[in-house]
Amino acid sequence: MYEKVKTHILPESSSSLYGNLDVKYENDGDTGHKSMTLLSIHNTNVNLLSFQSGTTVHALISPDNPGSKNKSNVVAAKWLQLLKENILVVLSHKGLVIFDSEGQLMMFSLANSEIDETSSCLSIACAKSKYICVGTSSGKVLVICLNKNVYTVKTTLHDHTLPVMCLSGLQSSKSNGVDMVSADDGGTIHCYKAGSDLLLSGKIPGTGVACTSVKLVQNGMVVAGYLTGHIRIFDSSSFTLLADIAGHVRAVSSLDATTLEEKSSYNVISASEDSFLRVWKISNQDTIQVSHEWCSSIRDTQLCGVRFCDESGQAFVASGYDCKEIWQFSRI
Repeated sequence: MYEKVKTHILPESSSSLYGNLDVKYENDGDTGHKSMTLLSIHNTNVNLLSFQSGTTVHALISPDNPGSKNKSNVVAAKWLQLLKENILVVLSHKGLVIFDSEGQLMMFSLANSEIDETSSCLSIACAKSKYICVGTSSGKVLVICLNKNVYTVKTTLHDHTLPVMCLSGLQSSKSNGVDMVSADDGGTIHCYKAGSDLLLSGKIPGTGVACTSVKLVQNGMVVAGYLTGHIRIFDSSSFTLLADIAGHVRAVSSLDATTLEEKSSYNVISASEDSFLRVWKISNQDTIQVSHEWCSSIRDTQLCGVRFCDESGQAFVASGYDCKEIWQFSRI
């Protein structure tokens, strides 16, 4: 179903962080060609590797001020689409920084001390293209908005009691659907609807096992990966478990999903510390059906990130801890 077609080399290896990989895939305004940029975190830096018009360009982004002697480790970095513009959000042990999509212009920063003396930022997502959501170690979720070109913390959600490990949001959702989900260190998942604020619509109880990756799919399904290697699928409207897959023998380090052409089905790709990449087809018509479509192992590699390159799901990339390589696979 997929084969490895390229190996991209980073100047620095990827750190051992869940979801340590992101992809920005967009039209090059000058040439009309597609351009792809990859993102990977190495200790105190965010590495960007872009491919434009046959050339490869590397950029190094740091959330710290230039010349700072006390560098802070980056814990998460992701591109978000906010009001039709791409931005780069970087979380470190010092706090949060928002850059333009190229990482050249710092537009907003928020220190951990401004949030809570005991909190640190852990996870990022965007809901409805207008709410930047940031999960913290204290269980709070900060909701940041852009109003008249000024970033402000609009509200703080206090529904979790454990660290918020991962978040996922949709740019748009079906009528009255869920727009953002947050998952914590005990596996509890909270579902939110976006209006003038983000409002809690319900919760999926955890089992005491950390949720390491979560993905909210356009049809309202929630796909969650766990420290045990399990992948669980929930209905965000009824908060019920639809499927429980013993997908990996070690922690699921990253998940991604893309809706297929028939709309009632979608592909989920999972990466794990067990070195395996797996693609699952999820069909949800009268009853949910899960089929294991493809798998491959990156030998002796603790995988830490996987992302589809675009919404078509024709290609994806994967990263591994302490590896400079990013492997690109294409559908055959």
